[in-house]
Amino acid sequence: MKSIFESEQSLVEVLPIPACVASGAGFFITAANGSMLGLWGWKDLKPETSLKEVYPHIAQHFDVLEDSRTCAPSSQTHETKISVLVDGKAVEKHLSYSLKRFRLASGDLRLLITAEDITEQVTRRFKLEEAERRHAFLLRLSDTLRPLADAPSIQTEASRILGEYLQISRVGYGEVEQNEQRYFTTEYSWTDGTVPPYHGTHDLAGFGPDVLQSLRSGTALVIDDMLEDPRTASPAMQAAFQALQFRSVITASLIKQGRLVAALYVHHHEARQWTEEEKLLVQDVAERTWAAVQRASAERNLRESEEKFRTLFNSIDEGFCVIEVLYKDNVAVDLRYLLANPAFESHSGMASVEGKSLIELLGSVDSFWLKAYDELVQTGKPVRIERYSEPLNRWMSVFSTRIGDQSTRQVAVVFNDITEQKHSEQLKNDFISMVSHELKTPLTSLNAHLQVLNRNSKKQNDLFTSSSIEKSLVQVGRMHRLIQGFLDVARFEEGKIYLNNSLFDLNELVQETREELLLINRSHEIILNLTPTPVTISGDRDKLGQVLINLLSNAVKYSREGSRVEISSEVSGGLSEIKIKDEGIGIKPEYIDKIFKRFYRIEEQKNKHISGFGIGLYLCAEIIKLHKGSINVCSEEGKGSTFIFSLPVDRHA
Repeated sequence: MKSIFESEQSLVEVLPIPACVASGAGFFITAANGSMLGLWGWKDLKPETSLKEVYPHIAQHFDVLEDSRTCAPSSQTHETKISVLVDGKAVEKHLSYSLKRFRLASGDLRLLITAEDITEQVTRRFKLEEAERRHAFLLRLSDTLRPLADAPSIQTEASRILGEYLQISRVGYGEVEQNEQRYFTTEYSWTDGTVPPYHGTHDLAGFGPDVLQSLRSGTALVIDDMLEDPRTASPAMQAAFQALQFRSVITASLIKQGRLVAALYVHHHEARQWTEEEKLLVQDVAERTWAAVQRASAERNLRESEEKFRTLFNSIDEGFCVIEVLYKDNVAVDLRYLLANPAFESHSGMASVEGKSLIELLGSVDSFWLKAYDELVQTGKPVRIERYSEPLNRWMSVFSTRIGDQSTRQVAVVFNDITEQKHSEQLKNDFISMVSHELKTPLTSLNAHLQVLNRNSKKQNDLFTSSSIEKSLVQVGRMHRLIQGFLDVARFEEGKIYLNNSLFDLNELVQETREELLLINRSHEIILNLTPTPVTISGDRDKLGQVLINLLSNAVKYSREGSRVEISSEVSGGLSEIKIKDEGIGIKPEYIDKIFKRFYRIEEQKNKHISGFGIGLYLCAEIIKLHKGSINVCSEEGKGSTFIFSLPVDRHA
């Protein structure tokens, strides 16, 4: 183009961007504006300066001037990188520049160079490209590690992918022992073939106390050149590095719950200026490898746990199932079987129940079970139930517990078909009831005859005969109570026990029971400590008297002669509490929860001489329960026992 400017300097001065003009075969700069000089870090244009000295990277484009002698004027735009001094320091800048041919008014050919500082744009572009490469790398890493199910494969693959990406010599991952947090064990590593593998247990303290402390605090160990780094200047360290054939290293430590648990290292056989991006990437890969190893470990443990559960699940004799409680408008309406073991069918008579509800299987749901499982879901309190199922025509012993929290609405159930057991118990109860009834009649007759004989012997002043008859009457009374106990057990089992309730003074009943016991046994001191005012309750006086005589008899039976038995009463919170305390042999802790069970007796050498059938305390507990009361015992072996029962006080008394 023909310029209206006679001077190159006047041309570049009016341009709003950095610009300069070059001419001649040597491409000497003949003019440059302040902006261009600023890009170069110059204050003034130096004479006889060639464009090739300022922009050596663009020499390949300088043919435009020679070509222009025969070609039409043209323009070309390029990018380059230059190094300039800023405050005495070399700084790299990225430039976008254009080369344009033009002619002065004199006809002389010139080259106009305009430039723009694009360092920020190039840096942003580089960071974006780096982020994209990093994202693609991490995506590849995740895709590779995800299907792996064992720690060795995860560690090996993570090391390989990172090593190939960074183009380094060796990568490895290992765990740190937790006692001293200094011994690092690596079993699996990757190399590019230029260095040997790095396996075994290594002492991190070999890097020095400062490095070890940094690793323990989560700070990575970064060495660009072990020959120059003061931390590795000692001959021993130099020898160790040379033996392992690497000069530069990054070791990323993993801190979990405040402790150094693992590390990932990258080695290169040459010196290397590690970038911040590379340091962050190594740390990121270390974290992802740790997470993958932990996931694989958790999955392995879960598989082993599931295998153990499945083995137990399939082998136990008891029926087992997992039930989901189904609700409609927050009301339990059905039960669905989610899981059932092989024994389920033999105990319940139902097959292929998984995924089906009770309504689907039986056409209806027992409201009792709906209520029981709904309450279990709400409270989380396990329950044990024995109940007859009419649809199944079976007796079931069931233990149930909630799975997870309330939101799961799931219940685990272990159960047994106890129909045969119940049938055997019924036969036994029928037999006991029949025998007891058959014994009561002759026993009643025997008691009457003994009483007549006792009166006659007293009239005849036959003291020996009278004493013998009275002792016989005591034994008949004991036999009567024993038979009555068996009959009560049978009635309790059949649900045919009834209460003949009336209002009476509990303190008065306690006094009567004490006097009755003293008539037949004066070997112990029985002390009363009762409330000064009457304690009126509503209950079956005879059956509660049976409770008192059982507890008092046991206190005497299991205590040495001459010891004290104390009976006390008190009223609090609408309840009357009776305590019977003895100084007997006591009860071991492991027996406390069992002594109120039917037919349970503590079989130990020290009490084998004491007679009993294990029904007394069972009857006491059942009678108290029928009166809406509670009974328990506090005991210490060798120091005695205290039996305590509570009954509601009549509010209208």
